[in-house]
Amino acid sequence: MCSTSCPLTETPAAYIWYKNGEFLYEDWSPWYQQLVSSEEAVRYSCAIKGYEDLRAPEVSVDSVTSTCFTVTYAKGRMCSYKQTSEDGSCSITYPTEVYVQKTPAESPVTLTCRTSCPLTDSQAADRWYRTQQFPVSSSFVESFSCAVKDHDGLLSAEVCVQGQTNIICALKGSSVDLPCSAEHPTSMVKWYTVHQNDSSHELSPKGNRVTYNMIEGSNYTLTINDLRESDANFYCCRENTDQPQLWRNGTKLHVADLQVKVIPATEGQTVTLMCSTSCPLTETPAAYIWYKNGEFLYQDWSPWYQQLVSSEEAVRYSCAIKGYEDLRAPEVSVDSVTSTCFTVTYAKGKMCSYKQTSEDEPCSITYPTEVHVQKTKLKSHTILTCNTSCPMADPHTAYRWYWNRVLNSHCENQDITLFRSNSEIYSCAVKGHEDLHSGEDCVDDENCWSVNYVNRRICALQGSSVDITSEYSYPKNQLPQSTSWYIKKRSNEDADELIDVKYYDNLKIPHILSINNLKKNDSAEYTFRLQQINQQLEQSELAGVTLVVTGLEVMFTPAAVMTEFQRVTLTCSTSCPLTDDIKFIWYLNGRPLTLPENQNKHLVLDPVRCHHAGNYSCAVETHNNISSPIETLTVNVVKEIGKLNAVKLVLLSVTPLAVFLLYLIMRRIKSSKKKTLTSAAEPSDKTSTGQMDPLYDSLALVDMNPAAQTEAAAAQQEDTV
Repeated sequence: MCSTSCPLTETPAAYIWYKNGEFLYEDWSPWYQQLVSSEEAVRYSCAIKGYEDLRAPEVSVDSVTSTCFTVTYAKGRMCSYKQTSEDGSCSITYPTEVYVQKTPAESPVTLTCRTSCPLTDSQAADRWYRTQQFPVSSSFVESFSCAVKDHDGLLSAEVCVQGQTNIICALKGSSVDLPCSAEHPTSMVKWYTVHQNDSSHELSPKGNRVTYNMIEGSNYTLTINDLRESDANFYCCRENTDQPQLWRNGTKLHVADLQVKVIPATEGQTVTLMCSTSCPLTETPAAYIWYKNGEFLYQDWSPWYQQLVSSEEAVRYSCAIKGYEDLRAPEVSVDSVTSTCFTVTYAKGKMCSYKQTSEDEPCSITYPTEVHVQKTKLKSHTILTCNTSCPMADPHTAYRWYWNRVLNSHCENQDITLFRSNSEIYSCAVKGHEDLHSGEDCVDDENCWSVNYVNRRICALQGSSVDITSEYSYPKNQLPQSTSWYIKKRSNEDADELIDVKYYDNLKIPHILSINNLKKNDSAEYTFRLQQINQQLEQSELAGVTLVVTGLEVMFTPAAVMTEFQRVTLTCSTSCPLTDDIKFIWYLNGRPLTLPENQNKHLVLDPVRCHHAGNYSCAVETHNNISSPIETLTVNVVKEIGKLNAVKLVLLSVTPLAVFLLYLIMRRIKSSKKKTLTSAAEPSDKTSTGQMDPLYDSLALVDMNPAAQTEAAAAQQEDTV
């Protein structure tokens, strides 16, 4: 391969190959066009078109066996590992295989980079790679791989090492107590920040922001107030730093950024809102609080906003965690939503750092509603392109690529090129919008073990049933050893296999997990896993299907106790957004109400009257047996006596003569009323006839039979007497 030590900014026009100093051919690919065996007399070199005078030093392949191969370099950097000068020739023997040996199997462990070929060169060096990190319960797991220095193209398989690192995720701006991890702490311990190369830096108390608690029995905690992103680090307490790899038994602190995530919904041109943290908080949130245009809206146990949102530029949404109301997420507004794109304006925050240098200024970002990988197979290579449904997306958009369900943090390009076919699983997402993920696929379709889901987010009613569907593939000549579903209640916990669950699977149709009579504690993340024969189940950084089970609850805004002629809104509240086509049924004192056409989830009483008071509940039309608890609306009546008192005050303020004249007039009117009462007259008072105002008429009780209508009329007449 014609290689450079770093990716060239200017894309090479072509690569030129030379054999024994003579031009051979040129091609756009850096790979030599055929395999090479040992030929001591044959020398190879290459150059980039336009820079033919800057050829790579010649190399010759001296010998190739099943365990080793030897290469002679005419000169160059490779020879500097063998001698002090790069200008002389050198021969180097490399292994054909590299692997990591872990001894012993349990902590503490020693990792050794082993090769298939005994490296006799005393100056041979190893390169170690800490390729991924992920939490497992209270432990911290890292995977390592290695290679021979300057032969990094031959990388070992990864091995996992589990330490006893405690992981804490706390909200930015809050306070956190870090317990001392030393086995036998004393008042002599000191706190250190430890880097992954095992270097350490002693911490000193900083006023009231960073303090020590060295009282015996206090667990010698380190307290950090007003957490900042720069506080994220490995922390360890020891009496000295002579112990290697301190970070394995320390505390890893993550500082969480709170934000309102906007995710496209599958129902029409709408989006879903979620109150999200950049890492799963160690302290389980007591509740999530939602705000609309700066005003309190509601609070609930679920981080999902209770309904789908369409484009409303003038409406700003924010959220907070109960107990940390002063640490609200930056406001967001949904400017536009189409079938292919949606645009969000952020008041400030980390999302804006992808658009500009400052996080303190507002920004608008256009996102796609769909992401997929386009696979282009050519003769000698395959090009993978992370395509989106939205042509309006920012041209500077960065991408996330996942290999075998693990993030490849080194690649943010939209396109990647593969020069060999393999069965590795790949997928992609837009950076900063990883919740919208492409489906899984492989370059080699015939040897692919992929798992995809029909719907990654499901909101279901308590007491109903749900089907969670996965679609998967596997090689034709290899049946899975097992297929199983796993459940994870919290994102920082291990997933547990579901036992005794009902599902459908004949290895030909999608795998369907059915859950009946849903309960709130069924809310979790569900993942489907294929077990290959003689293979362990691998950890995955990708989410499965998020199921939120919600009940129904009647909420009054601004309050459940109102005064006549004010405005009150009743909401049939849920813990997640149900689909737009859901129809709600409202009940007043156990009887269904006829709603105006523009009211469904929300019932607006404007103005509210005394006859609107009573016990309200709501239900979903398709699940009549699932209804909310009863909530009472109290309406305080404006007393007529108050009006009479006001009239009396006015009368007392006039002259005695006016009072006397008014007295005579009222006496005559009273005398005429007495005469009227002696004869039969039709009632004209609005209350005595049972006549309702237009608003109450729109909430008329719906009865199912004439007998019920008669009972309702009788009850209404009794109320008006």
